[in-house]
Amino acid sequence: MRINLVHGHSAGGSLRQAVRDFGLPGEVRVIDDDLSLGPLQDDKTRNEWWLMVYGPWREVAYQPDLYDQWQAIRDNLGGARELVLWSSNSASDYVFERMAASMLGDCVALFRIAAPASGKLEGVSFHNPEALAGMEKSKRAMGPTEATDWAASFSNRLRQSSGIRVLQQGVIVALPESDLDEYLLERCPLEWTKWYRPIGHAMGERGGQNLMSDVFFSWRMRLLVEAGRIEAQGDLTSSVNLKDVLVRRIPTV
Repeated sequence: MRINLVHGHSAGGSLRQAVRDFGLPGEVRVIDDDLSLGPLQDDKTRNEWWLMVYGPWREVAYQPDLYDQWQAIRDNLGGARELVLWSSNSASDYVFERMAASMLGDCVALFRIAAPASGKLEGVSFHNPEALAGMEKSKRAMGPTEATDWAASFSNRLRQSSGIRVLQQGVIVALPESDLDEYLLERCPLEWTKWYRPIGHAMGERGGQNLMSDVFFSWRMRLLVEAGRIEAQGDLTSSVNLKDVLVRRIPTV
């Protein structure tokens, strides 16, 4: 038996279609969380951080129970002989691979399939199911030394990190949560515009290795509004109403 393990439901859906329609062997399991953001110490700390990020938008608040997800996979390997990690050259997948080695490397043989960049974008989800099935030929076994080193990297360094994790020259660097505030502010015009336009610009201009979600940028936008650096018109208490909110940057004197 083989398990294909991937980071994110979008990538998981594409892999399941690759299994169903294009002959990719095994079954698919998913870890659902954004591993480039926030504390990784334990589920309680991480869930509380996500609740803070969503703030007044609690109707869609994200509580991933990250370690419970890994434990569920560990408890249900079902005699699998190999676990194939699907990843890319992104910050999130860098953490995903090393967390996988830490959580599962002692109980099943690990293999890796590295999805190439799709244009400038890094991520398994940027490839269609047929293309993913074709990547089977690039599968390689992870040696015990590599798996041990990855597990130690997560346990000794990444698990204690927080803030924004970005990939720089092949190494993860942890930055403060506020590090992209000026970057976001620069993309907010002086004239009124829809809430998501500056966020869309900010997301689209990030490097393919270090993509950020609209949830993260919406949180930072809300804090910039609270700090009096962005002015907002509309209801900020519900995520459903954000599409109608108008914002503009307050000019500095």
